[in-house]
Amino acid sequence: MPNPQNPTSTLQSSTLKCDEKFESVFNNLADAVFIHDLQGHFLEVNQTAADRLGYSREELLQMRPQDIDDVESAEKVAARMKEMQEKGQITFETVHISKDATKIPSELNSKVIQYLGKPAVLTVARDITERKKDEKVLEEINQKLVDRELKMIELKKEIASLKQQLSQP
Repeated sequence: MPNPQNPTSTLQSSTLKCDEKFESVFNNLADAVFIHDLQGHFLEVNQTAADRLGYSREELLQMRPQDIDDVESAEKVAARMKEMQEKGQITFETVHISKDATKIPSELNSKVIQYLGKPAVLTVARDITERKKDEKVLEEINQKLVDRELKMIELKKEIASLKQQLSQP
């Protein structure tokens, strides 16, 4: 219990409560959160990131973004880092690969921040697996509609041709 007569004790108690609140929010976000230095070494990750990717927090802290990206996405990391440093913030899609090799389509929002007094990158990663499935279904439906429309055009041409043939003596 904080001692009002001891300001150091009160400050320590307040700091501990703030740390607990932050940790609770940070680790219970629905999105994965990664903080890495400008050289690409993870400095902090939340529990959602660890759970989604199937790694322990400690394992992730030994990794880099390229280690969790699919090959195509990993090749773009340097260009994206450059773009982010120029713009300050970028949003893009990538594919994360979990420890068990599951591909996880993800939308990343990355921003340069100050972390423990040094520049770092804060990235919030949203799992967009369901969105990608929905987009694929919509594409398939659209393609079926286009195919049907083309078929209707062909049928109308055939009908017109038959009408013309029937009207000739």
